[in-house]
Amino acid sequence: MPALNNPRQVALACARIASERKAENVVILDVRKLIYLTEYFVVATGQSDRHLRALADEMTDELKESGVERFGLEGLDDARWVLADFGGVIVHLFREDARAFYDLEGMWSDAKRVKTADEAGDEPADDAPPAKRKSAKAAAKEKTPSDLRKQAKHKAKKARNKAAKKAAAKSKS
Repeated sequence: MPALNNPRQVALACARIASERKAENVVILDVRKLIYLTEYFVVATGQSDRHLRALADEMTDELKESGVERFGLEGLDDARWVLADFGGVIVHLFREDARAFYDLEGMWSDAKRVKTADEAGDEPADDAPPAKRKSAKAAAKEKTPSDLRKQAKHKAKKARNKAAKKAAAKSKS
Protein backbone atom coordinates (compact mmCIF):
# COMPACT_ATOMS: atom_id res chain seq x y z
CA MET A 1 0.00 0.00 0.00
CA PRO A 2 1.46 3.42 -0.95
CA ALA A 3 2.26 6.02 1.70
CA LEU A 4 -0.65 8.21 2.72
CA ASN A 5 0.47 11.83 2.68
CA ASN A 6 -2.45 13.73 4.17
CA PRO A 7 -5.51 13.23 6.38
CA ARG A 8 -7.88 13.21 3.41
CA GLN A 9 -6.06 10.22 1.93
CA VAL A 10 -6.13 8.50 5.34
CA ALA A 11 -9.90 9.13 5.64
CA LEU A 12 -10.50 7.74 2.15
CA ALA A 13 -8.36 4.69 2.96
CA CYS A 14 -10.32 4.10 6.20
CA ALA A 15 -13.61 4.34 4.31
CA ARG A 16 -12.33 1.94 1.64
CA ILE A 17 -11.16 -0.58 4.25
CA ALA A 18 -14.50 -0.36 6.08
CA SER A 19 -16.45 -0.87 2.84
CA GLU A 20 -14.27 -3.78 1.75
CA ARG A 21 -14.82 -5.41 5.15
CA LYS A 22 -18.61 -5.18 4.81
CA ALA A 23 -19.22 -2.16 7.06
CA GLU A 24 -22.48 -0.39 6.23
CA ASN A 25 -23.35 3.27 5.68
CA VAL A 26 -19.73 4.51 5.55
CA VAL A 27 -19.55 8.30 5.74
CA ILE A 28 -16.63 10.74 5.77
CA LEU A 29 -17.22 14.11 7.45
CA ASP A 30 -14.84 17.04 6.87
CA VAL A 31 -14.71 18.75 10.28
CA ARG A 32 -11.68 20.99 9.64
CA LYS A 33 -13.70 24.20 9.90
CA LEU A 34 -15.62 23.04 12.98
CA ILE A 35 -13.02 21.69 15.43
CA TYR A 36 -9.26 21.83 15.80
CA LEU A 37 -8.68 18.33 17.21
CA THR A 38 -8.89 16.50 13.89
CA GLU A 39 -9.70 17.05 10.24
CA TYR A 40 -11.99 14.16 9.28
CA PHE A 41 -14.41 11.75 10.92
CA VAL A 42 -15.07 8.40 9.29
CA VAL A 43 -18.32 6.86 10.55
CA ALA A 44 -19.37 3.29 9.77
CA THR A 45 -21.73 0.61 11.09
CA GLY A 46 -20.72 -2.96 11.84
CA GLN A 47 -22.97 -5.97 12.37
CA SER A 48 -21.49 -7.31 15.64
CA ASP A 49 -18.94 -6.70 18.39
CA ARG A 50 -16.55 -9.05 16.63
CA HIS A 51 -17.07 -7.21 13.33
CA LEU A 52 -16.25 -3.83 14.94
CA ARG A 53 -13.08 -5.23 16.51
CA ALA A 54 -12.02 -6.77 13.20
CA LEU A 55 -12.63 -3.47 11.36
CA ALA A 56 -10.51 -1.55 13.88
CA ASP A 57 -7.71 -4.13 13.70
CA GLU A 58 -7.74 -4.23 9.90
CA MET A 59 -7.61 -0.42 9.62
CA THR A 60 -4.77 -0.24 12.12
CA ASP A 61 -2.75 -2.92 10.30
CA GLU A 62 -3.28 -1.54 6.78
CA LEU A 63 -2.60 2.05 7.77
CA LYS A 64 0.51 1.04 9.71
CA GLU A 65 1.87 -0.49 6.47
CA SER A 66 1.40 2.96 4.89
CA GLY A 67 3.22 4.74 7.69
CA VAL A 68 0.14 6.00 9.54
CA GLU A 69 0.27 5.61 13.31
CA ARG A 70 -2.77 4.98 15.48
CA PHE A 71 -2.71 7.21 18.56
CA GLY A 72 -5.56 5.64 20.46
CA LEU A 73 -8.28 3.01 20.43
CA GLU A 74 -11.33 3.14 22.70
CA GLY A 75 -14.47 1.10 23.19
CA LEU A 76 -13.27 -2.44 22.52
CA ASP A 77 -14.61 -3.70 25.86
CA ASP A 78 -18.30 -3.55 24.96
CA ALA A 79 -17.75 -2.75 21.25
CA ARG A 80 -20.93 -0.76 20.67
CA TRP A 81 -18.88 2.28 19.65
CA VAL A 82 -15.22 1.82 18.79
CA LEU A 83 -13.15 4.95 18.27
CA ALA A 84 -9.77 4.79 16.51
CA ASP A 85 -7.63 7.95 16.52
CA PHE A 86 -5.28 8.31 13.57
CA GLY A 87 -4.40 11.96 14.28
CA GLY A 88 -5.99 13.89 11.43
CA VAL A 89 -8.69 11.22 11.16
CA ILE A 90 -10.91 9.82 13.87
CA VAL A 91 -12.81 6.66 12.95
CA HIS A 92 -16.13 5.94 14.69
CA LEU A 93 -17.31 2.34 14.29
CA PHE A 94 -20.81 1.72 15.65
CA ARG A 95 -23.30 -1.01 16.16
CA GLU A 96 -26.53 0.05 14.45
CA ASP A 97 -28.39 0.91 17.70
CA ALA A 98 -25.48 2.95 19.09
CA ARG A 99 -25.09 4.87 15.83
CA ALA A 100 -28.77 5.85 15.88
CA PHE A 101 -28.55 6.79 19.57
CA TYR A 102 -25.42 8.99 19.34
CA ASP A 103 -26.28 10.41 15.88
CA LEU A 104 -22.84 11.86 15.08
CA GLU A 105 -23.96 12.87 11.60
CA GLY A 106 -26.77 14.91 13.15
CA MET A 107 -24.48 16.41 15.78
CA TRP A 108 -21.96 17.39 13.09
CA SER A 109 -24.54 18.29 10.44
CA ASP A 110 -22.55 21.41 9.52
CA ALA A 111 -19.65 19.22 8.39
CA LYS A 112 -19.15 18.75 4.68
CA ARG A 113 -19.53 15.15 3.50
CA VAL A 114 -16.64 13.81 1.46
CA LYS A 115 -17.47 11.39 -1.32
CA THR A 116 -16.01 7.94 -0.81
CA ALA A 117 -14.62 5.94 -3.75
CA ASP A 118 -17.92 4.01 -3.85
CA GLU A 119 -19.97 7.21 -4.12
CA ALA A 120 -17.64 8.76 -6.67
CA GLY A 121 -17.92 5.75 -8.97
CA ASP A 122 -14.36 4.66 -8.14
CA GLU A 123 -12.96 7.90 -9.54
CA PRO A 124 -9.82 8.99 -7.75
CA ALA A 125 -10.63 11.71 -5.23
CA ASP A 126 -8.77 14.99 -5.52
CA ASP A 127 -6.07 15.15 -2.89
CA ALA A 128 -6.45 18.42 -1.08
CA PRO A 129 -3.31 19.62 0.65
CA PRO A 130 -3.44 19.08 4.37
CA ALA A 131 -5.02 21.94 6.23
CA LYS A 132 -2.83 23.76 8.69
CA ARG A 133 -3.93 22.58 12.09
CA LYS A 134 -4.20 25.16 14.85
CA SER A 135 -2.82 24.45 18.26
CA ALA A 136 -5.24 24.46 21.18
CA LYS A 137 -3.69 27.74 22.33
CA ALA A 138 -4.18 29.39 18.92
CA ALA A 139 -7.75 28.12 18.66
CA ALA A 140 -8.51 29.47 22.12
CA LYS A 141 -7.22 32.90 21.04
CA GLU A 142 -9.65 33.09 18.10
CA LYS A 143 -12.29 35.74 18.54
CA THR A 144 -15.87 34.60 18.87
CA PRO A 145 -18.76 36.84 17.80
CA SER A 146 -19.32 37.62 21.49
CA ASP A 147 -15.68 38.67 21.88
CA LEU A 148 -15.94 40.89 18.81
CA ARG A 149 -19.08 42.60 20.15
CA LYS A 150 -17.36 43.26 23.50
CA GLN A 151 -14.33 44.63 21.70
CA ALA A 152 -16.51 46.94 19.56
CA LYS A 153 -18.39 48.20 22.65
CA HIS A 154 -15.09 48.85 24.41
CA LYS A 155 -13.74 50.82 21.43
CA ALA A 156 -16.96 52.85 21.18
CA LYS A 157 -16.86 53.66 24.91
CA LYS A 158 -13.20 54.69 24.61
CA ALA A 159 -14.02 56.93 21.62
CA ARG A 160 -16.95 58.56 23.53
CA ASN A 161 -14.70 59.23 26.54
CA LYS A 162 -12.03 60.74 24.30
CA ALA A 163 -14.62 62.95 22.58
CA ALA A 164 -16.05 64.03 25.95
CA LYS A 165 -12.56 64.95 27.23
CA LYS A 166 -11.91 66.95 24.04
CA ALA A 167 -15.20 68.78 24.42
CA ALA A 168 -14.49 69.51 28.09
CA ALA A 169 -11.00 70.79 27.25
CA LYS A 170 -12.46 73.01 24.48
CA SER A 171 -15.11 74.48 26.78
CA LYS A 172 -12.47 75.36 29.41
CA SER A 173 -10.46 77.36 26.90
